[in-house]
Amino acid sequence: TGVQTCALPISPGGYVRPNERPIDGALRELKEEAGLDAHERDLKYLGTVRTHSDKGAALDVHGYQLDVPAHVV
Repeated sequence: TGVQTCALPISPGGYVRPNERPIDGALRELKEEAGLDAHERDLKYLGTVRTHSDKGAALDVHGYQLDVPAHVV
């Protein structure tokens, strides 16, 4: 038997703290905003896009995916 998953239209997000790895920031934001505990091995890295803030500062956006079993939602 496989694990059924459910696509959630949520995107917890925030800023990476000083001396924090992007994946650690993603895990922290996932806990703070969605109440979900996950481990580094649970996240799939989707990529990083560099954009700019409205003031012109470089801004890196890191994307991760977490497949949440249907019984959790």
